[in-house]
This record gives sequence, C-alpha cells and structure tokens, in this order.
Amino acid sequence: VTSQGPVEFAQGRYRGTAPAMDYAGVIDKREAGIAILDHPQNLNAPSPWYAINDKVMRYFSPAVICYQPHTLKAGQSLTLRYRVLVHPGRWSAERLQAEAKRFASGK
Repeated sequence: VTSQGPVEFAQGRYRGTAPAMDYAGVIDKREAGIAILDHPQNLNAPSPWYAINDKVMRYFSPAVICYQPHTLKAGQSLTLRYRVLVHPGRWSAERLQAEAKRFASGK
C-alpha cells in the first residue's frame, strides 16, 4: 500500500509515485510490516517506487532515478532522506499519510 492507497500490480510489477510505501505480511503467524517514508526535499519527491510481487521474489524500494537520469559533477554529492519503520500489524494509506506528514515536518 502507498500513502495514496492500495498498489495495483501489472504483471507482478508496480511503478508509481507517493510520499510513502508499506509492505506488510505474516511472519510467525503475526502481521508486521515495513514502511519507507520519503522526505519532500528528496530528488524527484514524491518518490517514484518500484515493487515486485511474484512467486520468485517480493521487493520494494524508492527508485529516485527510474524516470530520468540525474548527473552529478565531479565532487558533487546527493543527499537522500528516508525514514524506515518496522511495525506490527498492517498500515492503511491514512496511517502512511500521517507518518509521512510527521516525517516531513521534522518530527
């Protein structure tokens, strides 16, 4: 789920943009998840996301340069800020929105 709602996969892949994304499932009979929150000052915010959901593997990650390249000059740096939260249960889009807003505000 993203902060904008449930993810729809096309051929086991998802590409979209949102301030936050969460992956949740069941481990040892307990629901748990991992949320990644994008900071609004990051390059290409809200973050592009890439997710895989198929029999071979499950994966999700911010994909900051998936839609276009970004060239850095020699000696130049790029700072990206994300907050990663491991949590019990499943989070809704509304919970992700609230956490992303809190992160963006510096809390």
